[in-house]
Amino acid sequence: KPRIDKELLSEYSEGLICLSSCLQGEIPQLILDGHIDLAKEAVEFYQHLFGDDFYLEIQRHGIDRQEKIIPPLAQFAEDHGVKLVATNDSHYLKREDAGAHDILLCVGTQSKVSDTNRMRFDGEEFYLKSAEEMAELFHDFPEAIFNTLEIAEKCNLEIELGGQHYPIYTSADHSDINADGYLEELARQGFQQRYGDSPSAEIEERLATELKVIVQTGFSNYFLVVWDFVRWAKDQGIPVGPGRGSAAGCMVSYCLGITNLDPIEYGLLFERFLNLERVSPPDIDIDFSDDRREEVITYVREKYGEDSVCRITTFGKMAAKLAVRDVARALSHTYAEADEIARLIPEGPNVTLKGAMSEVAALKKLINSDPRKRELMDIALKIEGT
Repeated sequence: KPRIDKELLSEYSEGLICLSSCLQGEIPQLILDGHIDLAKEAVEFYQHLFGDDFYLEIQRHGIDRQEKIIPPLAQFAEDHGVKLVATNDSHYLKREDAGAHDILLCVGTQSKVSDTNRMRFDGEEFYLKSAEEMAELFHDFPEAIFNTLEIAEKCNLEIELGGQHYPIYTSADHSDINADGYLEELARQGFQQRYGDSPSAEIEERLATELKVIVQTGFSNYFLVVWDFVRWAKDQGIPVGPGRGSAAGCMVSYCLGITNLDPIEYGLLFERFLNLERVSPPDIDIDFSDDRREEVITYVREKYGEDSVCRITTFGKMAAKLAVRDVARALSHTYAEADEIARLIPEGPNVTLKGAMSEVAALKKLINSDPRKRELMDIALKIEGT
């Protein structure tokens, strides 16, 4: 689980606003365990570190332990001049979503609603409350409501979008190079190897045009970095794919040995990969053998720095049939009951439960024939797409 120690927090505390957290936080846990003196020391530590940017957090989700820690927190606030702030954990949008959220927890933990010993949330107060609801809930601590606005007004972060932040290609001897010039030099060397000494004027013009576009769009370093780790992989005997996607239409990639498909022979268009009318970052998909891919990633990380390398992820969404089957399992429906409904949902990537209900009369009739099936579908409609 993500964590941070106080030493690291002390080193990088500047610019941060710190709240004392929910029941699971250090200070609330010390209070609940009866260690008031240690809780006081923790308050003093964070106050010293963050000054006016440290707030003591209070919550009310109908949990007895939350009410138990509010008086000591309020006393700490008064004694140490630390402001209180009222917050609400929001795990779903509306109060009526509590049941669907509980089902989703069951799906994620492979448990059933009927299981007595499973992960669950106490009550149905973990929704996005309105300002009016929060003001009423903390009527005895109005300042804790006002301080949420104070925190919001303190936040000032500007993220520049649209800029390029690619790592800079580093030569073997770490000497300074002109990226545009070096890219052209490498591309023309590879061009001669790929097309011989007497290429047609059309092919010559294609290379010159591609290089011009790459330089104008500022992606020379990008190409050099990719060329660098592909070349390294091949030198280590690591199998590298021939190229796929729009990058296969780039002659410069072919001349650099990044790809191994001749775009001229196959009539592939460079403009699908990069063009001046719609400048977007180039995407060079490269396949390395599964058992040695990690070596290439390690090489890039060590050469260009940990902060220049990251993994990307793919988020899967819960499709219509899967939502029905998972909810059925969580509600302890039999496989046959779930299958009876799922089989009536059409196949296809864009099928939704709402659409299926309106288009398939048999499905609508089946759902409306049984309150248990109606409940199943109502919940599946809510978690579909998560």
